Amino acid sequence: MSGEADIWWNIVKGGLVGPEFTWSKFLAKLRAKFYAVVVQRQKEKEFMKLKMSGSMSVMQYASKLT
Repeated sequence: MSGEADIWWNIVKGGLVGPEFTWSKFLAKLRAKFYAVVVQRQKEKEFMKLKMSGSMSVMQYASKLT
């Protein structure tokens, strides 16, 4: 692999090992690197306003939000 994410992972993985390593910490670092804060806030707002309608399946909602 030689993509941007792989390069990033090779740089940060040394600091993300041991008992203090958690999925939450990994996600926070990943999001800080690859997701703009504006997009994160927009997706949070979309999620908070989410309501099921009869026209979309659970899988369609999951696809829309990811």
